Amino acid sequence: MDLVDKNILNDLQNSLPDPSTFKNNLITLNSQFPSMLDDFKKYYIFFNKNPDYNEYGQLFGNIKGNIQQIQSALFTETNNIEAVIEKINKEMVIINDKIKVAKKKKRNLKGKIGIVEKKKNEEEEKIYNNILISFI
Repeated sequence: MDLVDKNILNDLQNSLPDPSTFKNNLITLNSQFPSMLDDFKKYYIFFNKNPDYNEYGQLFGNIKGNIQQIQSALFTETNNIEAVIEKINKEMVIINDKIKVAKKKKRNLKGKIGIVEKKKNEEEEKIYNNILISFI
């Protein structure tokens, strides 16, 4: 790979978000969910036991909305991660194709070097034989 190809790898690495960002977002969502689930259970029971009491209905609606926000944030985060993975996969296909081309060039050059070496050895052998013949 030449310098341009190395720059492709560096550009790819620099254009990707830091994985710790995804991890921190998921940890935050994960830490919020258990307490919300507990509140959901509590207010679900309160609301269904006392449907006429408006405060329980409002609290139940609020906690339900909070859970939906976490679900939405988790969906968004998952999509972001999948988008990054897709970008990496596309770039890796391009890089892999360039590696295949470079390997083919290398193989061709090695073949040419082998031909040159063979011709060189043949010429050296002819010279050596001519020298031997001239002494005989």
